[in-house]
Amino acid sequence: MKRSKSRSNPKRVLVTVGVLFAVLTFFCITFTMVSAIFIRNITNNASTYVDAYGESSAPEAMTWEPDSAELTIAVSPVMAPVLQALAGQFNGQNLTTPDGQPMNVQVVAY
Repeated sequence: MKRSKSRSNPKRVLVTVGVLFAVLTFFCITFTMVSAIFIRNITNNASTYVDAYGESSAPEAMTWEPDSAELTIAVSPVMAPVLQALAGQFNGQNLTTPDGQPMNVQVVAY
């Protein structure tokens, strides 16, 4: 019986190693860039909001009277329509506090 020896083609092995190296390098660079952006956003000034496109804006300061019965809820833009509808239903009931203040819910997309 004759045994067949399979030999690896050195060029094929070299090409395979080169392609694997290129793919691994691509993923390492991508991971490094994404990590740098993430860290930059975390360490950015806490009073500044940076959105997914890198645009920054300072949030609006919300103010209300100390004895107010108004509830302001900051929600994501995705959830805002749902919560605005629920707040509208609540506000439509014209409820008041025991001391006669009108209760109101305001939804702010943030």
